[in-house]
Amino acid sequence: MTETALFMDNFYILDDGRVRQFLIIGEEDALLIDTGFEDSHVYEAVRKITDLPVKVILTHGDGDHAGGLKDFGECYLHKGDWHLIQDGVRLKPLSEGDAFECGGYRFETVEIPGHTYGSVAFFDREKRLLLPGDSVQKAGPIYMFGEHRNLDLYIRSQKKLLALANQVDTIIPCHHEYPIGPEYIGRNLEDAEALKNGELKGEKHPVMPCYSCKGKWTEFYYKKNKEKDLILVSMLYQVTDLVRTIKPDLEGKTVTYIPTAGIVEEIDGMVEEETKTLESLGMDVDVLDVSTASFEMIENSLAKNDVIFVGGGNTFFLLQELRRSGADRVLLREIGKGKIYIGESAGAVIACPDIEYCAGMDSPDLAPELTDYTGLGLVDFYIVPHIGNPQMGEAAEKAVEEYSGRMNIKAITDEQIILVEGESVKVLKQE
Repeated sequence: MTETALFMDNFYILDDGRVRQFLIIGEEDALLIDTGFEDSHVYEAVRKITDLPVKVILTHGDGDHAGGLKDFGECYLHKGDWHLIQDGVRLKPLSEGDAFECGGYRFETVEIPGHTYGSVAFFDREKRLLLPGDSVQKAGPIYMFGEHRNLDLYIRSQKKLLALANQVDTIIPCHHEYPIGPEYIGRNLEDAEALKNGELKGEKHPVMPCYSCKGKWTEFYYKKNKEKDLILVSMLYQVTDLVRTIKPDLEGKTVTYIPTAGIVEEIDGMVEEETKTLESLGMDVDVLDVSTASFEMIENSLAKNDVIFVGGGNTFFLLQELRRSGADRVLLREIGKGKIYIGESAGAVIACPDIEYCAGMDSPDLAPELTDYTGLGLVDFYIVPHIGNPQMGEAAEKAVEEYSGRMNIKAITDEQIILVEGESVKVLKQE
């Protein structure tokens, strides 16, 4: 049975002993954060407190947070978790910076993917109150197993929250002890990094398909996702023989081709030529421009096809449109399942931790809405394509000269590829 308690002015906590939700009461409407399990009967608990119209926002899409959605009919949820929600619920997009005001509170959305690809926190700066969903807890266990979770992203998100920690006094997680202090952000991060580095011994869970990994502060339920399988190139058509040699099983597969980076630069005949190149490798091609496609089209194409190819062009516009459309999280999810990712030029650069270093090779002006240059983080190095290219080689060489002393730069010619298989990274050359 879900019990309710007034925690602060106009701020109720709903708790069935397994997971908690938050209800804020305003003058004309109410705001509900998460809906619990289906059998938590959160709707009934809410209606015992108020008969005002209720707006629902979710920290993420796991079943213990979205189980009661059908009783409310609609919610705001980050697109990265839309695939977790059953049909029959109207979903509205939730993004970084979206704000919700109710009952004297103003909650700002902070994207913190990792626990799930669509995880967010809600932050009231004035009240110094953080609602992080499942991403910050006193002891855990924090679930980090399954195809919809990503440890690398979780670590990146904890670092993002750590930068806000001096503005936070109170954290209310959805599980286990509450309230807790901001020091637990750093403690969860410390243990997550130890988990990534293989420093935590795992014991097989007796029921769930994962391992219990206990750090100094935090327990994680963890199982490593499939190994990465990446091919990063300057120009795919120049290395097709090499790609065919190292990946002969591409024959007969389907590929999602994302030409978005090149379309903004209006490269004549690019889509047709790239399609021919992919077909020469024996693949059936599904072209997907994420700058114009609906999220449903993006989700369908990336989920159903075997391989992902992101072509060259303007890196900044590409990242802007991947992020705006929600395709970035879908990409990461599908790559986490072990799908082959082929990145060409801009499509290779976005795999890096950050893309700001390539401003001398591409114009950020083509992406006026992009303010965060964080890349997909598929690799821990920075690729510089087109070394020796007659048109682009000079800018590439300047980037190498400027950044090689302070970044892990991997520069390649148009005849080379970087092959990433799990933790193995090799630079190969077309003979």
